[in-house]
Amino acid sequence: MRSEYGTPDCPTIHPIMYILEALGGNLLRKRLLFFTTLALVTLGAGMAEAGDIRVRFEDVERPGVWSPVAVQSAGTMTSENLSESVPRVNFGDNQTLRSVFLVAPTEGPQSVGVGSRITVTLPFGIEYMQVPTAERLDKYVSCPSMINWLVNAITTEGDRPAFRLVSATPRSLTVEIANMRPTGVPFVEFTFHSKDLSMVRVSEMVTWSDRDGKFSDGMTRQEFFSYFIDVSPSLKQIEESVKGEEAEQLRSFTDADKTKPELQGRLAGLVKQNLVIGRPGHRLAPDAPITRAEAVTLVSRAQQWDNPSTPTFADMENSWAWGPVSAATVNGLAKGYPDGTFRPENPIAREEAFLLLERLYDNNVSRK
Repeated sequence: MRSEYGTPDCPTIHPIMYILEALGGNLLRKRLLFFTTLALVTLGAGMAEAGDIRVRFEDVERPGVWSPVAVQSAGTMTSENLSESVPRVNFGDNQTLRSVFLVAPTEGPQSVGVGSRITVTLPFGIEYMQVPTAERLDKYVSCPSMINWLVNAITTEGDRPAFRLVSATPRSLTVEIANMRPTGVPFVEFTFHSKDLSMVRVSEMVTWSDRDGKFSDGMTRQEFFSYFIDVSPSLKQIEESVKGEEAEQLRSFTDADKTKPELQGRLAGLVKQNLVIGRPGHRLAPDAPITRAEAVTLVSRAQQWDNPSTPTFADMENSWAWGPVSAATVNGLAKGYPDGTFRPENPIAREEAFLLLERLYDNNVSRK
């Protein structure tokens, strides 16, 4: 664990985040607790295709209590050391973020203490290389003893760790403060640079935008088909496999002309591989909202899972998709509702679609 930032014994810190510009000398150092900017972590200095990559840090019981802080070294804001390269975003790439430093007050209604929790949530398309565990929690979160000439109130003492793991997923981490000294300021360092652990994996999902609809909105069939290809490594060359025969592959559909020109190759490839069959009446229905059953069936069909002998949801017994949906449920990709239903013919919400595709991405990475 680093003993102090800005000393000869400590490497220069390169947090990849943009913070409000320094407002001036000693006053800034003493007023760090009042920073109220939102944490912003970026992959390099740009990434024009994806925009800024935002990582959420929040305490559910104390919204807004944790604020980002730019670590200073010899009085200099280290954000000037940001990389100028713009990384390409490809399936399975391992991109290196650095550190994010957060600070919270110890006094007042928003004060934190032992038992306070903080959750890190990574955006769609970015996930930890390995899910955090209690045994290697120090590879994901730590408490430097001093930052910017201030002593950290969160500390490890003897057998008492500074943090306790509450929960973790491929793209989220919740920790609880387990030990604090009576004086000092609470600082937390979340790291994203421990090789094969807290380093993050980036998929093309980071380039997806919700500007065409809110997460609660639906998603068209052709839109889902295209996103599905983005997270399926075995389908990366699907457009090349049907080059020159797109019209032939789509000829049997009466509404193929409604497909976006830039997506015709992708849809033709899915049709050729019998992953997309169409709707009754020889309709491809590219602009129609995709249903929950259709989305999960495509995913399940591509994985070539064996169908369970019985449906897993009460309302799937007479559904045409009960086999694929049940298989996807057994394998952890499909999720139902709290009342035990799946609602197969409901249009899938954009957020539900993204979650399904993210679970597919995780599954593909594990298999790889």
